[in-house]
Amino acid sequence: MTSLDVRLRAVMAENGARTTLFTVNTRFIHRFLIGLLRVLVNEEKKQGVYVCIDRPGAFVQATLRKCGIDVSQIMFVDAVVKVASDLRAERAPVQILSTPFCTEIVKQLTEVMEKINARLDAPPPDFLMVDNLGVLSCYCDDKTIERLMEALEVVGPRKSYFTIDPSTNEGLYRLARDRVQKSVELPADLFKLPAATA
Repeated sequence: MTSLDVRLRAVMAENGARTTLFTVNTRFIHRFLIGLLRVLVNEEKKQGVYVCIDRPGAFVQATLRKCGIDVSQIMFVDAVVKVASDLRAERAPVQILSTPFCTEIVKQLTEVMEKINARLDAPPPDFLMVDNLGVLSCYCDDKTIERLMEALEVVGPRKSYFTIDPSTNEGLYRLARDRVQKSVELPADLFKLPAATA
């Protein structure tokens, strides 16, 4: 078990906040997300919605599957690409936004979450995860991202998790930190791999 695993288990055990912002160096965001999903999905048996901003949903699914995450318990919302190709049956559902990035991201994500919440064939999701707010700042202004966070607080599930590297946009980091109920800093030393034993 790594230091990151121990820290994430402790944070999740004590986290009563509805909205949480994790601050992580960009180099480690994907390792963090895998670790968090391992706790939420594999250990706590929760179902959730993963909003893919940093990488395409199909890539994220494949990566998570290789890492042993039960992707059948995750609905992926892809804000990165618009793809009309068919998806393999074994893949978890992917909802692809019709206009990738920013032009109408607030409206589209709100509509997607409302549809997910209205499904009769599945329980409502336990959590919502947005993988990298910093990437959105390349395409949207900070006010649009703030409106997105506000909208997701209204239509999102009981728990929402956002991720950002503060160095990518300090203004957005402060704005996001002020919007959430809890902020958790994950320093780089948590991501050191254990030394190999001979």
